[in-house]
Amino acid sequence: TQLNTLATAVNGVVVNVGADARVAAANTQADTSFECPFAKNLVAASIKGIVDAYRDVNPIQYVVVVGNDNVIPFFRHPDNALLAAIALRQGMAVYNREREEDGYPKIEVGVGINSGELILGTLGSASRIDTTVIGSTVNIAARLQGKAQAGEIVVGEDLAARSEAGGWLDGARVTERFDAALKGLDQTLRAARIAL
Repeated sequence: TQLNTLATAVNGVVVNVGADARVAAANTQADTSFECPFAKNLVAASIKGIVDAYRDVNPIQYVVVVGNDNVIPFFRHPDNALLAAIALRQGMAVYNREREEDGYPKIEVGVGINSGELILGTLGSASRIDTTVIGSTVNIAARLQGKAQAGEIVVGEDLAARSEAGGWLDGARVTERFDAALKGLDQTLRAARIAL
């Protein structure tokens, strides 16, 4: 609804690429070919095809692609990712206190962190370039994020253990260790919940 209001204000249009059969088919193939790092490229290529086809028949200046509310930052070291997630949670606590004082509801964020090899790539043309990361490492991080409740950080057990041993959870603590059943994986993944 907010996107539609914005689109109307700038003489634009909202196109739900997720409802497109090509994108849905590519997502299904990517989900069933979880270990293939190139499977997600099919999704990106499908979305790019929709944008290019729309641009061919409409005089548009900007294209804004909104997937869902996920953001995928990446770090060279998983320890830094965890410290950034903890800082995010601490910052959100302060921000939410201010929001509540002003009569607004809290905004809650769940974070999933995974470490491993990935592919960093750039997709696009002369008029639009998008840089992203793909691969099973990224997919597992997204699945772990799906297991995170509001205000939680969910990480692999090895990162949680290293963080506890190093003493740098920065005021956070491991609240639960569990076997996470993740879509696309045959075996469960040992994970941990971290909260402030």
